[in-house]
Amino acid sequence: MLRALLLLSLLAGSAVAQAPEGWTRLHVGDGLAHNSVYAIHQDREGFLWFGTLDGLDRYDGYAFVTHRHDPADPTSLPHNLVRSLFEDADGTLWIGTQNGVARRRARAPGFERFAVPADRATGDRSVFEIVRDRHGTLWAASAGGLLRLDETAGRFVRALDGVAHGLALRADTLWVLGGDAPEQSRSLVQVDVRRRRVSGRWRVETAYGTPLALDLDGEGRPWITGEGPAAFDGDRVDGGADYTTRVVEALGDGEMWIGGVGSGVRRCAEAGCVDALVDPERPDWIHNYVRAVAEDRTGAVWVGTYGGVYRWDPAQKPFRTFGHRPRDPASLSTPAVSALAEDAEGRIWVGSFDGGLDRLDPVTGRVQRFGVGGPRGPVLWSLWALLVDSRGRLWAGGGSGLAQVDTQTGRARVVPGVAEALGGSVATSLAEDADGRIWVSSFGGLVRVDPATGVVTSFPMTGDGRGPSRDVVNTVRADGGHLWLGQPWGGLDRFDLAAGRFLPVPLADDGDGRLTGEATYDLHPDGDGGVWVATASGLYHARADRILRHLTTADGLPGTVVYSIQPDARNRLWLGTSRGLARFDPATGDVAAYDLADGIGMMEFNRAARLRTRDGRIWLGGAEGVVAFDPDAIRADERAPTVVLVGAEVASRAGSRAVDTRALDRLVLGPAERTLTVTFSALRFADPAATRYRYRLDGLDDGWVEAGTQRQARYTALPPGDYTLRVRAVTPDGVASEHEAVLPVRVTPRVWETGWFRALALLALLGLGVVAYRVRVGQLLAVERLRLRIAGDLHDDLSSDLSGIALATDLLGRRPGLAPADRQRLADVRDAATSMVDALRDIVWAVDPAHDSVEAFGRRVRVVAQRLLEGHAHTLDIDLGAPGGPLPMAVRRELMLILKEALHNVIRHAGAGRVAVTLRREGTRLTLAVADDGLGFDPAVVREGHGLGSLRARAARLGGTLDVVSAPGEGTRVALAVDLARNREARQRRWAVPWAERPPAP
Repeated sequence: MLRALLLLSLLAGSAVAQAPEGWTRLHVGDGLAHNSVYAIHQDREGFLWFGTLDGLDRYDGYAFVTHRHDPADPTSLPHNLVRSLFEDADGTLWIGTQNGVARRRARAPGFERFAVPADRATGDRSVFEIVRDRHGTLWAASAGGLLRLDETAGRFVRALDGVAHGLALRADTLWVLGGDAPEQSRSLVQVDVRRRRVSGRWRVETAYGTPLALDLDGEGRPWITGEGPAAFDGDRVDGGADYTTRVVEALGDGEMWIGGVGSGVRRCAEAGCVDALVDPERPDWIHNYVRAVAEDRTGAVWVGTYGGVYRWDPAQKPFRTFGHRPRDPASLSTPAVSALAEDAEGRIWVGSFDGGLDRLDPVTGRVQRFGVGGPRGPVLWSLWALLVDSRGRLWAGGGSGLAQVDTQTGRARVVPGVAEALGGSVATSLAEDADGRIWVSSFGGLVRVDPATGVVTSFPMTGDGRGPSRDVVNTVRADGGHLWLGQPWGGLDRFDLAAGRFLPVPLADDGDGRLTGEATYDLHPDGDGGVWVATASGLYHARADRILRHLTTADGLPGTVVYSIQPDARNRLWLGTSRGLARFDPATGDVAAYDLADGIGMMEFNRAARLRTRDGRIWLGGAEGVVAFDPDAIRADERAPTVVLVGAEVASRAGSRAVDTRALDRLVLGPAERTLTVTFSALRFADPAATRYRYRLDGLDDGWVEAGTQRQARYTALPPGDYTLRVRAVTPDGVASEHEAVLPVRVTPRVWETGWFRALALLALLGLGVVAYRVRVGQLLAVERLRLRIAGDLHDDLSSDLSGIALATDLLGRRPGLAPADRQRLADVRDAATSMVDALRDIVWAVDPAHDSVEAFGRRVRVVAQRLLEGHAHTLDIDLGAPGGPLPMAVRRELMLILKEALHNVIRHAGAGRVAVTLRREGTRLTLAVADDGLGFDPAVVREGHGLGSLRARAARLGGTLDVVSAPGEGTRVALAVDLARNREARQRRWAVPWAERPPAP
């Protein structure tokens, strides 16, 4: 009696809790380790964990990672049957199995095993539930009793004997549902965890069965069945008569969820309780035997059964679906729906292509099947269109023409003359004009029916505006004083009812703003003289004379083919397409798409199967039934995703290795590992495949990489260095993740890519350069020494011989009796020998690097001038300023040759009485001048004579200027000016030119 009163007080309220609908299922075909799911938990990162009959699964919304028992691996699970899961505040996961407990630390690989005391009678070591109190003690309900973890000893010890099935903790009070040894009768025990002693014990009495579940509601009351809070009566608890309860779970909003044996779930809130099957499509006990219930951080509820794990999201889009179930006569008679209509009593009539006609109660969801039948059998062999006219009459069009249906009995009556007017063709669409006449489109043309008189009028194709432009009319819609007609193979007609004229409007842009050849499936007049057209290539907005807009998948439509158009009260267009449902707002241009993950129940809709009921709800028919919804209740999901790194793969030429990124502060790639693939997830379990990602690798990427729905970042040939990978996620409703997933990455350089190796290599190169330089300099010095020695030897040997020749010829030339001609020949030989000796001296002087200075050159000028001008009156003016300044051999040689050429010209041609030689240096400018007071000449007449061409050529090679000043009878002055600095730059530029491009030396 007490239990009944408590339950009545719980159920008192204005309304009962809403039955959860729209479950989504995961099973072994999706990667689940086993369909039998005993435990569910969401960890602090957001991953979901499922304890199954055959292992422990981690789920990220895309894929499962399964952990199993391996007899050869002591770090694996102790058993494959996982019964319970619990997570500590530091992220440590405790796993209760059929054979003890396992611990998985947050940043450590593998599992640590803990043995537990066994049931004294059976040896069973199953662990059913684990909790930790606020004093740090870990408790476990097991087949061996209530257990406590001795942290010092690292083992579980028995705190209470007997089987413990359930635990519930609130403050310092631990509730234990179990059995007392030795008789194993059921009891509810209260334990003071601070003092570690029993503070209360009650005997659980039931009419039949054994309670196996326990949790506390928002007021701290224990629930052990689905009949309400436990009813205490002295030393006993009334367990009621509910033997089917296997799970009791308190959710964050105060609701209590109870799972039963084959009965699905019971959802209890403050307003009351409601029962619901988890899988109405599979009403068998396997798919509705509940073993686990958990709520994730978004408020979605997960239910584990023997048929897989199910998810229900209270924030999901409120789509309601109605389908065909083969063994359920209260479901639709056939899956494919072709037409919809609402009668005067608010009931929904559903037609199908195979002739089925159903009446659906939108409140209960129950269906009554009729077919389009008459007293002698089916009236229409195929049903394409339904219409409730302004007087509440239901019309059905299809094979064999047009029929009127009694909405109370479902009996149908064929309208005479229509089938004949259509030529036996199918009636494809129905419309009512302002005068109450019914228009019927068909593959055989257009027909008008006057219900008042029964007159049937046919409008065949004429081509002159008095009939449709095509003989096949697919769709007809009334628009005030006009009709819009669509053809299945392209084209659109606008019929002026008052004038009786048809105006053809082609469909599809031909480049001139007009429409051609597009199949039409549905029409919706816009109320302003235009029409929206559903076609095989998108949605058109057209007037009689032009296209206003064309929407395709590029604008956000989920499918290319648009089958149906239904506006809501806010003039937004809801479009049934070939790949899901779309909402288009003509005022803003926004397009939103919905698919199976949103609960629409099907992906392909049917032509013109649409309806807006008087309460504003929209109904759409398709290949797998009907979906109904309140358009104002379809809102964006504002929940932000939590993006995490799932794992990584590092590859080299030798192979690849998987990396658990959760255990890393930094991912380090070896010297040979230059390929990195990182997998991530938004941990968004509502339509995860529609989540979009973007990522960037700081240190390599200049901006964000838009990955779309791909959830991997892959990099190849990574240079050595430090990087940071950042990942973001965005939901289909445009909500971005609040935080980035971040992974520091270091690519270890190969030996030859390290800084120290490069420094050593640079030092080695510098050392080699120094060695090579010294070797080269040594070689050059050796060559130079050899050159000097050879030149000296030549000078010594040849000078000696030539001097001997000169002396001998001079002595011979003095002998008396020589003919004048012979004496002259001997003088010439003597002069030649003397000249050659002088030339040898000049060569030896020129090649000696000891003379590479301006001062040495000045001394040489003095010697040469004095020798050549011997016997001539002359002056030497040499002023070189402060010592210093190099003068390379090539420059010295050219300068010396210019001086000797100028002096020889004076001696041979000038007939001068006096010669002046001047050598001066002013800064970097060197001036060499030879002046005489001889005969002179006219430079305008004599340009290349007297060796002037040779002098100018040598001056040009030096980069200097040669000035020749002379006049007949006034002597001659030859002056050479050279800028030594510019001369050095010119020589450097010359040697900087590639050898192949260097001009040949003159």
